[in-house]
Amino acid sequence: MPVVTFYNEHRSHEVEAGTNLREFMQRIHITPYQGLTELTNCRGNNFCGTCAVEVVDGKGGSARGQDEEATLTGNLAIAKIMDKNLRLAHSRCGRL
Repeated sequence: MPVVTFYNEHRSHEVEAGTNLREFMQRIHITPYQGLTELTNCRGNNFCGTCAVEVVDGKGGSARGQDEEATLTGNLAIAKIMDKNLRLAHSRCGRL
């Protein structure tokens, strides 16, 4: 089973392959959002990019899809810091 480590929270969890990362994070009371985006995010509908997370070691993970790439490059706040490890944790892309 994949292991997800949340570095800021100093926690690791085993999850089943195919688990939705955003939903899993909400279940264990960890948020991918910062500040006001906790209230203003798109709720996993793939248009705001506020649930971006860094994948440090994504062995076996899927590549970014076209919709995820478009959301990340279209969001000016994120596009400036976008790198290959940045992924969305929302319901359509954030599958482990």
